[in-house]
Amino acid sequence: MKLVPQLNSTGEIEDGSYIRALDFCQRNCNKGRCKTFYNSIMSAPLSSGFLTCPYGMSVYVSALEKQIYCSMRERETYNKKLSKNIADARKLYNPVLPAEQLYTLIQASQTITVGKKKLDEKQAVVDSISHEVKKLNGQIKEHSDLAISLLKADDDVTPSPENVAKVYEELRSIFLSSSMIASRYTLFDYEKNPDVLKGTIVETSIHKTFYKLAKIFRNYRKRNIPIILSGSTFRYIDAYDSFDLIPLLLIENAVKYSYYSSDVQITFSESSSSEVDVSIESYSPYCSKEDLTRIFEKGFRGKNASKVADGNGIGLFFVKKICDIHNIGITVESDNSRITPINSVAYAPFRIMLHFTKTYNVDHT
Repeated sequence: MKLVPQLNSTGEIEDGSYIRALDFCQRNCNKGRCKTFYNSIMSAPLSSGFLTCPYGMSVYVSALEKQIYCSMRERETYNKKLSKNIADARKLYNPVLPAEQLYTLIQASQTITVGKKKLDEKQAVVDSISHEVKKLNGQIKEHSDLAISLLKADDDVTPSPENVAKVYEELRSIFLSSSMIASRYTLFDYEKNPDVLKGTIVETSIHKTFYKLAKIFRNYRKRNIPIILSGSTFRYIDAYDSFDLIPLLLIENAVKYSYYSSDVQITFSESSSSEVDVSIESYSPYCSKEDLTRIFEKGFRGKNASKVADGNGIGLFFVKKICDIHNIGITVESDNSRITPINSVAYAPFRIMLHFTKTYNVDHT
């Protein structure tokens, strides 16, 4: 809900609920003298303040928002003589107000607009997480039914080794889906309380945490994506419970976007100075330099990634948040020298690197 009329990105006027846009303004804002007037404002360095439009109405320019509010009557800039040529079929007579009162209305309108945008963003995240949880719950049911049917196939006798092995794989899949549901609820809780990423600090093995999650991701979504671990580190760190989400989300992301049957490579290296690097490399949709600069933005998805799989653009956003509270460096690369087009999608080696310094220290604040 907007209190004051304002120009949108297409040059049209969005009406206000308190100060109403005149019919003349709505019809002509994108034409002739009005269009020239507004274009001249936006093409020059913006300076906040009230102006007089070509037809005598008051306009407020917000340099911070890069926004124009219009169709008002501010005491000092409203020109009654010029505005006589404006006929309004609805007989609207907006009050002539001092700048302070109109500015207060504009600020209130800005607050409402920003608040609604944040609420819409949160709702979009909640809806997306809810959809994913339903899908994961369906996978748990599917794997459970299959495990039960495998055991029943042995007619109440000791299960055959072959069926035991199959049941074990189904249980592994159930555990993975359950872990992923738990991660979604953590992301959901973050929307209400960012401190949910903190909590109890425990001594954690970097290598074992990645190894455990890489193991249960085997045959995830039956995509036949081998996960290969190389190198090692014996480094332990003090970490919050949320640290487990880093390998979970990164491996899930790598498997989800990897080209069918290509490897996901997880490499560990530890220097003589006890600094540790972990890289997760996959053959995934190419990310341009522009995409890479935004890859940790909440809700952002790369152009090519959007062609390959559904997503909400919050996985890497949360990985970055968790890395920040653990003081872990994170960088991303997409190799533009090895791009291969496959089914109208550009693929290339995609690498995420984590860096643990010798003086690593979890953020206790």
